Amino acid sequence: MLGGGLANVTTALPRSILDTDHLDPRDRYDAWRDSFNVVFGYNVDERVAASAFRGRIDNTLFDHFMLTHFCASSANYERSNSRVGRDSVDMVMLQLYLQGPCHYTIDGSQGDSKVGDIVVMDMSRAINTWHDFQENLTLCFPRAVLQDALPNLDTLHGAILDRRNPLTTILRSHMQSLHDNVDQISPEQGAALTPSTVELAAAAVRAALGDGVDDSAPLRQALRDRADRAIEQLLDDPDLSPDRLALAVPCSRSRLYALYSDDGGVMSYVLKQRLRRVLQGLVAAQQRNRTISAIAGDCGFSNIASFNRAFKAEFGVTPSQARHETPTALLHDVDRQVQIATDGSRDYESWVVNRLSSRGRG
Repeated sequence: MLGGGLANVTTALPRSILDTDHLDPRDRYDAWRDSFNVVFGYNVDERVAASAFRGRIDNTLFDHFMLTHFCASSANYERSNSRVGRDSVDMVMLQLYLQGPCHYTIDGSQGDSKVGDIVVMDMSRAINTWHDFQENLTLCFPRAVLQDALPNLDTLHGAILDRRNPLTTILRSHMQSLHDNVDQISPEQGAALTPSTVELAAAAVRAALGDGVDDSAPLRQALRDRADRAIEQLLDDPDLSPDRLALAVPCSRSRLYALYSDDGGVMSYVLKQRLRRVLQGLVAAQQRNRTISAIAGDCGFSNIASFNRAFKAEFGVTPSQARHETPTALLHDVDRQVQIATDGSRDYESWVVNRLSSRGRG
């Protein structure tokens, strides 16, 4: 974007910000309009006093796409056919509404989006939008970047990715995460994020338009990451079930089962995570005076007998042996290894095999 008040910001990724709060109140609206005239005709809502106008746009370039965070007073944005022909801008935007629903007209038909929806906007086509005070996050892709993943891209102008669709939820979380971490992302990391971002965007569009279930590796990984986080948050609930986890991700039960097929099933994975959390409690100094059953109960086990059997089967020792037969020097090592294990590394499994299992103790 161009115009008064635009400053280059030195960050790891190329970035520019226009914030009217940093301008003289008399110049705010004119600077904002001049900036947006690059791609849109712009008119502020007549109810907004010039002195009350506010606008901020933050653009970050990630290799082959741009992420924009936008906030502005009520206004009308119009991209006319004459403007399309004049500027030849050829990019596709996926716009996520965080505040203020957006209303728009395309080819004479009116559409409305809700907060949480994502709207596809093809900048090679005319569009007229209006909204109250609005905040959005927008992914901007050159057409060539999305064309292979979405062969029907030319037909998607104005398509709404419903906020209730699970894949819209996944893409929304990804966009928010990019925004939250933009200051820490290096140019190399930004380039590495391009393929997964394109795949997630395309998967969300296909799902919203009923083009079948996407099973690309980036999507599977995104779903698995969300499912792992949901399990971590709900692990101590003895009533945790596949239905509840599928709702938390969100995804279907069959998709959830498929995500954990290599782990023996989702509830098998839940059991292993609970047992590891119990082990962490058993060797933690601050829990030495608590009973084993109390620690197990805190980790979602409601039946102590079945817990004892599962613990022995998993680690090769009883819970009591794990707590009382571990030398002091090893206890400190256990504390360190268990903490490392919670971040998904394989160190934890290595420690169990080499230090606590029957094979390691033999």
